[in-house]
Amino acid sequence: MGSENSTWATLRDKLKNHRNVRMTRNEDKFDVGKPDVTFGIRLTEFNKVTGFIELKYLERWPPRAPIVKIKHYTQAQKDWLFDQGETGGCCFLFVQVGKEYFLFDYKQAQHIGSVPKDWWYKHNAAHWPQLMGLHALPLLVRIVSSKTEDI
Repeated sequence: MGSENSTWATLRDKLKNHRNVRMTRNEDKFDVGKPDVTFGIRLTEFNKVTGFIELKYLERWPPRAPIVKIKHYTQAQKDWLFDQGETGGCCFLFVQVGKEYFLFDYKQAQHIGSVPKDWWYKHNAAHWPQLMGLHALPLLVRIVSSKTEDI
């Protein structure tokens, strides 16, 4: 059985050996809605990006449910991602469903909890059908870089 902790372990373990990536798990009881992970990526010597990732876990897709809901994905978390994302922050929602992984940017993350499963496949920043491979880092760096082009 997995959990949000196992989702964190997967993300951390897949990226921990890359010298240009740093991630820290946040446990902030005072900043309501603050995401679980703070990250930093050094793209070049003078181009560095920091941001936040909210982690969520579903053991499996809900059977026969028209809308996929995530227990403990709160409005405060959505608001935090949106507010920071709108001011130029790199904010993401990273969801594990069984053995699948989805990365949503802060705008896409606003819809999670009110959309069906097929929406997830059509509207994500990244999707990994199985356990994330080493190809995840270049994709994550590309996604983060594209989010910072207008800053």
